[in-house]
Amino acid sequence: MFVASYLAFAEAGLLWTTLSPGAVAWFLVVAMISSFLERFWTGTVYALMADATPLALSSTVYQMYMSFAWIGNIPGSILIGFLLNFSLSFTALVMSALTGLVLLLGILIRPYEAGKATRV
Repeated sequence: MFVASYLAFAEAGLLWTTLSPGAVAWFLVVAMISSFLERFWTGTVYALMADATPLALSSTVYQMYMSFAWIGNIPGSILIGFLLNFSLSFTALVMSALTGLVLLLGILIRPYEAGKATRV
């Protein structure tokens, strides 16, 4: 599920490279598609975080997830601000490619507890 959601999210990010001046309707379509797939992708990332969290920390899991997400927004915002000086298409291309790093990390995560997610 994580790999499928990554591929869909990366493709949605690449849709931003197709935008051109005056394409307001296309902008709205791309924004809606990207937003939907980003939520799908985030859900699978949170599921991976749950696997990497010991059961003893169950009361603070939500706060941990939100902290991970917000901490990631800081360098992401700075990078996007820098890349937008080049072009929107280049920014979308780089940011979509960078999600591959998260895919790699997600594949490498192993469950923290033996009773959590296992292969069937």
